[in-house]
Amino acid sequence: MCEFPRLFSPLKVGPVIMKNRIETGPMSIVEMDAKECLTDQAIAFYEGLAAGGAAVVTVGESIVRTQHGKTHTQQLMLGRDEVRYCLEKVADAIHAHGALASIEINHGGCMADPRYNNGNKAIGPVSFVDEWGDEVIGMDEEMMDDVANAFAEAVETVRDCGFDMAMIHCGHGWLLHQFLSPYYNTRTDEYGGSIEGRAKFPLMVIDRIRQRVGRSIALDMRISGCEFIEGGLEIDDVVRFCKMVEDKVDMINVSAGAPWTKRMAISIFEERGINSEFSAAVKKVVTKIPVTAVGGYADPALMERHLEEGRADAFVLGRSILADPMLPHKARTGSADKIRRCLRCYVCNEAQYFKNRTLYCSINPTAGREYEAKMFPPPAPRRKVLVAGGGPAGMQAAITAARRGHEVVLYEKTGELGGALKFARHIPFKEDVQIFAETLERELRAEKNVTVHLNTPVTRELIEKEKPDLVIAAIGADPFVPPIKGLDNEIVVNATEMFDQGIKIGKKVVIIGGGLVGCESGLHLADEGRDVTIIEMRDEVAIDATHDHRRFMMPLLEEKVRCVCSMTVSEVTDEGVKAMA
Repeated sequence: MCEFPRLFSPLKVGPVIMKNRIETGPMSIVEMDAKECLTDQAIAFYEGLAAGGAAVVTVGESIVRTQHGKTHTQQLMLGRDEVRYCLEKVADAIHAHGALASIEINHGGCMADPRYNNGNKAIGPVSFVDEWGDEVIGMDEEMMDDVANAFAEAVETVRDCGFDMAMIHCGHGWLLHQFLSPYYNTRTDEYGGSIEGRAKFPLMVIDRIRQRVGRSIALDMRISGCEFIEGGLEIDDVVRFCKMVEDKVDMINVSAGAPWTKRMAISIFEERGINSEFSAAVKKVVTKIPVTAVGGYADPALMERHLEEGRADAFVLGRSILADPMLPHKARTGSADKIRRCLRCYVCNEAQYFKNRTLYCSINPTAGREYEAKMFPPPAPRRKVLVAGGGPAGMQAAITAARRGHEVVLYEKTGELGGALKFARHIPFKEDVQIFAETLERELRAEKNVTVHLNTPVTRELIEKEKPDLVIAAIGADPFVPPIKGLDNEIVVNATEMFDQGIKIGKKVVIIGGGLVGCESGLHLADEGRDVTIIEMRDEVAIDATHDHRRFMMPLLEEKVRCVCSMTVSEVTDEGVKAMA
């Protein structure tokens, strides 16, 4: 009997039926070829999501064919003949595993970048000059007509390429959201003012799509339940707009925020499923079609409870399904305790948007390498592998080697597994990391080809006794200790050890070093009611944090912790800490 019967019940969405209540969210495409089409790796990524058991797999950011809609390079331009072939291939790959194929369709509006649109200026609800000095052109009715036709053409294209569903994006700051938002849309004509006026162009787009394709493809609509900008779109207007489209679309996905605000991709400082307050509000008035929620869902028990409470009819998973594509399968088959829950660390965002446009995940080593993983031949011959170290790297190495068919022995010098992750058990907002450590250990213990030895350091003699074919050194690292006078004072403790040695932390705390560990430790100690000062020699704190994690952490630090930058600690004494500029 399934542990989550509501989550794994079917759901009718227009002309199609979802086999369960889990849809993969549209994520940015990071693998495109010289013709700006999906590579075999990108297709393998989506195929892997389908193989994991999701009911709907949604291809990420695609742009309707216009002269002014792209915001960055990694977006499919729908309508181009070159794109049709890769769309057919990815739809077939998704269908091969029994999932429905969907695709996100949008237009950048005033967020579009002239560099990716042959120098053409961006368009939006009103004319203005953006923060980079580029002119944005306010749309007239001819432009609206062209864009509406482009949306209709895009949906027709994806339908003809085998897609079962199209997600029309009316949220997250894209063009249709810009018209709905009173912050962006300050027009004084019939396309502005009240929500009825601001909704007129988005409704035109949806009507134009239906005129072109009828009910031959399911239409999903994504919208932000709140914009989180003063003077922006609020839930009351969102609910009114959703009621307007109830008879025009087949499903409504309620997200939140925008890339520059909050809760579009929730942080560790927010509750999982927090956006369900908005989906529940929409669901109260939209009764004819399903309403889905997004917002850090990774626990099937939470999804089951929110279904029972009527907060949503299904769930859209982004980072959670990237962290563990097998999440639906594990939940359905009684292995929910082995789901690798997303850490919400934003490493995936960092790699895609701020570094080298690659797909990467802190806890899923095959993310971005799905195509390569399909090609790995079975090992020959079977080898004996000794892993030194039972931290996250050692456990993952042992799991991977065992699943490849090797005999593995893992030695850990302490009495428990987890390594540096054990620190997280003491900090409430690091719960995701602690859960991952426990999940990794369960995975390791379940592997029949792995033998674990605790309280046993790896020595030359041990290696000679075991006679392994290969030794993997996963011994971690020791923290750098700067040459500061007085660090041997009994009042000084390393941050990673302060909870594990029975040390009593006083009321007033000085943290030397404002990197990520120092900042998160300081924030936790401040939450416990301590007076915390962080001294950092660089100009800013937490510069080693990912961009988005730092963005959400800094306001909390500024509120709760005293951060002193551009100062160097010279000495620690019984009376305190000496520092100089």
